[in-house]
Amino acid sequence: MRKLSSLQWIVIGTAIICIVLLRFVSTQSTVENVPKIASQEVVEGHSLDEQINFIRKGMKNEMLVLVNAFIGTINTNRDDVKRVQMYDSLIRFLGKSEEYVYAAFLSEQKAAKNNGSGSDWQQAGERYRSSTGFQKDEGNIPALHEAAMRCFKKAIELEPKNLDAKVGFGICIVQGTNDPMKGITMLLEVVSADSTNVNAHLALAEFSVRRNAPEKAIARYVTALRLRPDYYGLHLNIAQLYEQMGDTLNAISNLEKYVRIENDPLAKNDVENAIRKLRANLPSQ
Repeated sequence: MRKLSSLQWIVIGTAIICIVLLRFVSTQSTVENVPKIASQEVVEGHSLDEQINFIRKGMKNEMLVLVNAFIGTINTNRDDVKRVQMYDSLIRFLGKSEEYVYAAFLSEQKAAKNNGSGSDWQQAGERYRSSTGFQKDEGNIPALHEAAMRCFKKAIELEPKNLDAKVGFGICIVQGTNDPMKGITMLLEVVSADSTNVNAHLALAEFSVRRNAPEKAIARYVTALRLRPDYYGLHLNIAQLYEQMGDTLNAISNLEKYVRIENDPLAKNDVENAIRKLRANLPSQ
């Protein structure tokens, strides 16, 4: 059987509803003794402070003036509510400007300087964690993972039952330390505490894919779909795994399920074309 080319699957991928794992992690145990960052020595010039300095030096002058004005007002304002509102406005602005690391840095400052809640620290951790996916220089990533884990750990200390914080913490441990199984254990603890935690199931599915365990990944995706039918884009993930396993009929079945739900005509057309190609390669009865 001739498999779909990677290009064809990339085309299909354009139709996928992005399930971005920005919410993550937390219960009570395994937050002490965090494993060491896999890259023990952060390369010179790649620490968090140096990354922020590099970002600021690269900003257009008018943008830097605006950011400095915001920061100056934040630092002199004694009204806690207004200060939080200004932080939020600046963080949103930087996020929309694709300055993800700087937005995360200010999210952490907001939590630290305003006696932030566990949710505030979790949001900072999520911003750091998600910013790793936008780094062209991999030397930046260890410091970002370290910052994310610092924030997630603080979130869990303040709110021991914050499962989403524990998910994020677990993901960072898997991706950024020398003890990935400790992160997997955290994610399994979340599922044990709350079997309906979609973020934990999605994270475990992703790691199963990376470990070349497609059957386990499919089971996690199916569970996530049962819990959140609006995540119907997962049918495409499942179809791709079945296709890679050589199970064309189940691949087609999941693509057809996606087509029945999707309203975007371009997305439907891409997937329908993939279905036709798969059917053409089925053995003759």
